[in-house]
Amino acid sequence: MKKILFLLFVYCFSSASAQESKNLQLWNTNALSIHLYRGIHLEVAEKIQFTTETRSLYLKHGDLWLKHELTPWFEYGAGFRLVSRKTDMLWKEEQRFMLLLNLNKNIRRFELNFANRFEHRNIEDSYNHFRYREMLSLNFPQIPLLNTFFFISEEAFLRFDNREFHLFRLFGGIQTINSRRADLKVFYAYEKSLQEENWKSGNILGMNLKVKL
Repeated sequence: MKKILFLLFVYCFSSASAQESKNLQLWNTNALSIHLYRGIHLEVAEKIQFTTETRSLYLKHGDLWLKHELTPWFEYGAGFRLVSRKTDMLWKEEQRFMLLLNLNKNIRRFELNFANRFEHRNIEDSYNHFRYREMLSLNFPQIPLLNTFFFISEEAFLRFDNREFHLFRLFGGIQTINSRRADLKVFYAYEKSLQEENWKSGNILGMNLKVKL
């Protein structure tokens, strides 16, 4: 398992470094999910993002979610996110109210997930607006004896104020821990973001850890 993780990181880092004009970001998310009652979960999470462009943290946020898994294929919930983003050497705050609707479908040994999130973004010194985020993910069959699997996904964000997509990401990674008590994902993502009427490319290496109680 350690060899698989090492080779995955080497490959992703080499792909990212080969394109010097593109920014490399390092993401880390830690979450705690607490089972309350019959498919209802309370989830708290914190995330930090580091960029090699300035060699510093540029974003950190905390989440609070209440989710209900109504059936094995349908989940809904509501949440709040407090974001701190570094802009022009100053930290600015964003408050984000969110609703989610997630659909799951098993196709033979594959699992397909379609995640939908509706947000209202209250941003310091900027325009408040609504935004829609969708993410389509495909989990591959588990690797025998390792209890782990590979996954790919795409993610897109649509602003309702100008009716434009402004952010796209493609992900590929491996879930190295897959148990009743914890999940651990390691991934690489390629990003395209619209900034001041220009599309900017970026590379992301990330790790997501979720502990379940």
